[in-house]
Amino acid sequence: MGGYLYLMERTSHNTGWSKVTFQKEIKIGISKTPMKRRASVDRSTKGNIDLILQAWFIFPRIFENRLHKMFDCSRFAIRTSGKSNGHKEWFYLNWLELLIVIAWIRWWQVRWWIFFIALFIGALLFSEALFLGYSNKV
Repeated sequence: MGGYLYLMERTSHNTGWSKVTFQKEIKIGISKTPMKRRASVDRSTKGNIDLILQAWFIFPRIFENRLHKMFDCSRFAIRTSGKSNGHKEWFYLNWLELLIVIAWIRWWQVRWWIFFIALFIGALLFSEALFLGYSNKV
């Protein structure tokens, strides 16, 4: 329970398809330690791997599955050396799709804070009204 949802990009040795269509090769996955996972992916695949985003969630698998379904039509498998899982979590995304994914992840991170801040302000206002003796009694 609890972990990071991450986005990684392969910045070299890209496939011919990504070069022709000007799309990025993005890995969407989850890990407890994204930097160690990046190093592991970097060792097992050709090219350089950059960690674009890491976002902590209580249930990261839910968000990972949703993103995988959202971009299932642009999924591709990457060749890895050795026994490595996650070789099918790669997606061709253009810059606009990538921007939307990052904004979507950030929104899900922030919306919980907005909810708790609104709840806290509401509790303060309610307790203030009780303290000052406002009531509906006439």
